[in-house]
Amino acid sequence: MPTPFAARLLPCLLGLVLLGLPSSRAQGTVPAGTERASQVARCLKLRRDTPPVAAALAESLLREADLTVEDELKTLSCLGIAAGLSGDRKRAVEAGARMERLVLAHPELALAFRARAYSQAGSVFHGAGQIHRAEAAYLRVQDLARQLPADEAALFRATTLSNIGLIHADYLDSPEVADGFHRKALAIAASVGLEDPAILHNHVLNLVSLGRTAEALAVIDQGEAMAHRRQALAVVERLRAERAGIWIAQGRLGPAQQVLTSVIRAQQTSADTPGLAGSLAKLSTLQRIAGDPTAALVTARRAWSHVDGTPQPQKQREVLRAWMAAHAALGQADGVMAVGARLHALEMETL
Repeated sequence: MPTPFAARLLPCLLGLVLLGLPSSRAQGTVPAGTERASQVARCLKLRRDTPPVAAALAESLLREADLTVEDELKTLSCLGIAAGLSGDRKRAVEAGARMERLVLAHPELALAFRARAYSQAGSVFHGAGQIHRAEAAYLRVQDLARQLPADEAALFRATTLSNIGLIHADYLDSPEVADGFHRKALAIAASVGLEDPAILHNHVLNLVSLGRTAEALAVIDQGEAMAHRRQALAVVERLRAERAGIWIAQGRLGPAQQVLTSVIRAQQTSADTPGLAGSLAKLSTLQRIAGDPTAALVTARRAWSHVDGTPQPQKQREVLRAWMAAHAALGQADGVMAVGARLHALEMETL
């Protein structure tokens, strides 16, 4: 069974779930040299933990004249995800479109490989805010998965259901509906032994939005352990931030601040800008509750700078609400109204 890569992914963009593309050797084609294969694998590993480094490596690899079709698809996946996380929507969408064209031009590719390529192209579009294109790619995945053995088809069902749950939560304001998709995704993943911490991360975000904090904390424990096993460092930090957010709501400000300080430092190093924005929004809330609304306002504005103009509706809403609350704590009604107008515009644009 192929090894899955965690998204959320994204989103996430880290909130997005991806299945890894198997090696060229597994497809029965001539494998690239050991060094080339190592560089492609390194790109896939770095695309979430250090997106700018991964994007630069992908661009370098794509300039090579002798890439196999499989390696080109893997590299485009690396570029699309990394570019999306770095805020370069145009480059991400171009990478996703190139993936689709490449798969169509090579019908000889193995069925499972084609399904994974469409799955990753869909995740690239999803992370770039191209929801209709993402849905179209996910439908192609499902069509292809029906022709695969049951266990392998289940892998695609789990990841696709998790991503559809994200669409309901992020774009349709339907966390109750999203909850059903996430639970189905988790059940299917468990049935085939799929360990993807991004699926758990997506479920945590939805549980928090539904106010089910006790369950969310239990899933965070499970997700952190799995993310450490899978070496999904970006997922680890985002889950830690969600734990801190729950602690803030419970009044445990000291432990929450310690965790957020560590998480923010790690996310700055890895350039996980959406994750950083969410962590800063939580820090702003903590500062306001602790009696320092001026610092809370500065932190909220800093958080917004990391998601302004990006396809990150969930993180944008979190930041805008923290920003509004800071203005309110300072008695700045005009500021509340101005940020509230941004939030309203975001909700309308998302719908």
